[in-house]
Amino acid sequence: MTTKKTSTKKKTTKISPTQLTMAWLRRKGVTAQIVERWNPFAKIRQDLFQVIDIVAVSPTAPILGVQVTTRGNMSARKAKIRQTAPAALWATWASLEVHGWQKVGPRWTLRVCEMRYDPAGAKWVENEFDQPTARPKQ
Repeated sequence: MTTKKTSTKKKTTKISPTQLTMAWLRRKGVTAQIVERWNPFAKIRQDLFQVIDIVAVSPTAPILGVQVTTRGNMSARKAKIRQTAPAALWATWASLEVHGWQKVGPRWTLRVCEMRYDPAGAKWVENEFDQPTARPKQ
């Protein structure tokens, strides 16, 4: 007679950077919607205006477009944004951010890069900083 062994391994749930950003925005009281879509014919994900994964609105801030990635991919995403004409138009009139997530120990950390396009100088202006990700105390 054989006995079935039960696994004591903990089940880990993988959470995407997009879901991390959605949860972070909700905690800030912002209304957000994922706008990237799966294209079954091309078998790829397509972003709004080629660079925006999430659009967020708030009564106290301008409309926000967010490109979400891992911290290691931030420079590639910023380069893609700089080369995309619709991104420059968006960043002229609305806010555009790149969110880079990285797991440090048991916690996820967030680095945000605000990107603005200055049409007068025909250049990108960037401001990069770390954001607190802790849940508010209840």
